[in-house]
Amino acid sequence: MKHPTATKIFVENLSLDAQIGIYPHEYGRSQCITLEVELDATDVSQAAASEELNDTLNYEIIAETAQNVVAQRHFPLVETLVTEIADALLALPQARSARVRLAKQGCLEDAEAAAELTTSPIPWWRSTATTSRNAKRSLLSAVALQE
Repeated sequence: MKHPTATKIFVENLSLDAQIGIYPHEYGRSQCITLEVELDATDVSQAAASEELNDTLNYEIIAETAQNVVAQRHFPLVETLVTEIADALLALPQARSARVRLAKQGCLEDAEAAAELTTSPIPWWRSTATTSRNAKRSLLSAVALQE
């Protein structure tokens, strides 16, 4: 029996135009943001065996998910946007945790960017369900071995 393997999936330097900012001059115009995304994914052994894109956490879907969140509306605060991106990424089936770094380009005169980093674990209810399924599988495997 192969052991399940976990992996990290990265999307680096994803540049997007976002409606973001709290100041009056920031409304009604786009600003460049850059995202760094790291997701922990569960058991990639099925994808490795099948070599099917549907069996993995596709980095194109990760980028598209972030793009969709950014396009939804104007975000007054970076904290709001980075949290909503992380939450959307955690809704992907194989995602177990998300680390999202958002850099707002050109917002400070003497700096290239200002950034916000958030790390979000999988919601407790999803973690519990996965643990219960895994425990059930282990128990069934143990029973099958005894027979």
